[in-house]
Amino acid sequence: MYERYAALFALRNDGGNKAIAAIIDSLGSKSALLKHEVAYVLGQLQDKVVSAALSNILRDVNEHPMVRHEAAEALGSIADDQSVALLEEFTADPEALVSQSCQVALSMLEAERSGKSFEFLFMRNPTVVVRFRNNVIPTYKTSSQLVASQIRWLSKAAPTEEDKISIRPASGRQSEERDKETGIFYYGPISSTIKKVKLMSLSTCCLSVSLGPVITFMTSPDSNVILKGAVASSVIFFSASTTAILHWFVSPYIHKLRWQPGSDSFEMEMLSWLATHIPKTIKFSDIRPADTNRPYVTFKANGNFYFVDSEHCHNKALLARLTP
Repeated sequence: MYERYAALFALRNDGGNKAIAAIIDSLGSKSALLKHEVAYVLGQLQDKVVSAALSNILRDVNEHPMVRHEAAEALGSIADDQSVALLEEFTADPEALVSQSCQVALSMLEAERSGKSFEFLFMRNPTVVVRFRNNVIPTYKTSSQLVASQIRWLSKAAPTEEDKISIRPASGRQSEERDKETGIFYYGPISSTIKKVKLMSLSTCCLSVSLGPVITFMTSPDSNVILKGAVASSVIFFSASTTAILHWFVSPYIHKLRWQPGSDSFEMEMLSWLATHIPKTIKFSDIRPADTNRPYVTFKANGNFYFVDSEHCHNKALLARLTP
């Protein structure tokens, strides 16, 4: 089973037509658990080619409910007209797991199209019946009244958390909506901090290189010239080496990632040693596991290491393809 899963996710990372065809063929397996994972992977690919296979799974009433449930979620990710129509049809399926999965997929799709984010929980305030003993008449309260203290706590805690790390410009929700329209799915949570530290390191390095020798030779005029040269060289070497080490340490950090669901490649922004943004385009088929002890590395592509903060990458389909 382990070898099957390893092959399945390797084919997912490849993402080519032959790989997708091989994944679809594996739906003929007798293992419901494997077919469940296959449907999950097909949903991650978000390729319209696989919608026919997923539709057949959802229609098959003899299929295991767990597999049909995953097919419904995958069709919700693809979200073409045929997939949506099929989900609407099976919201009344006799199998509760299947019908509820279709309803959830449609609800999530509707929320995404209305511009809502799933980083937070959006729900209506249901009426809660509070029952008491001794025949006291029940009172009715909304959930917002019952959790008022928690909401007040969250409203106070959120600005404090945002003040610690700047993930995106201060325009907040408007900027996030614009980014979703342009296909931006990930921001490095400490991107601005890294850029500021690099600029400060470059500034001190330039000052050390330019002013270090001057200050060294101007002070202690009676000292040996060779000794002064050694001191000046040491200052320059120390400053340049710390700047180089800092660049090596943070060079895998992805500052911004742009991806269109269904595409076999993605664009990202890195920082050069001069703290300028460098755009790069990488294919998912080029991604390999990072076989290294180097810190802050998620994957390797085209001979270079890259790092994505998984806690701040909220698109699970994208994260799964970036972490082979």
